[in-house]
Amino acid sequence: QDKEIIFKGAMGVRVELENFPVEGVVCKIQKFNITIINIKGDTIAFENHGGGYEEQAIKAFNSLKFGDKVTLSDFIVTVGCDMNERKLKTVFTQVYSGKEYQFRY
Repeated sequence: QDKEIIFKGAMGVRVELENFPVEGVVCKIQKFNITIINIKGDTIAFENHGGGYEEQAIKAFNSLKFGDKVTLSDFIVTVGCDMNERKLKTVFTQVYSGKEYQFRY
């Protein structure tokens, strides 16, 4: 479902299955795309591997200016014992407020 991703703080993203009848199902983020469009219209786009923000993402987030738009999309996750790979259609966009870059769903 499109609501499987929850953003928590500046360390990374995690997968959470809501209303799923089986406990203990392992979900792991393999990669996702980060796109930053700054207030001038310049675009930076790159792929982040794993659920934690990599060095490139942290540097990009630390350089955000008020009004910059950050989009996280194209999540590839593995689910279950056999670790089937799935692509989630979810796209999150946040305009940087100048205070923090915490995404919340």
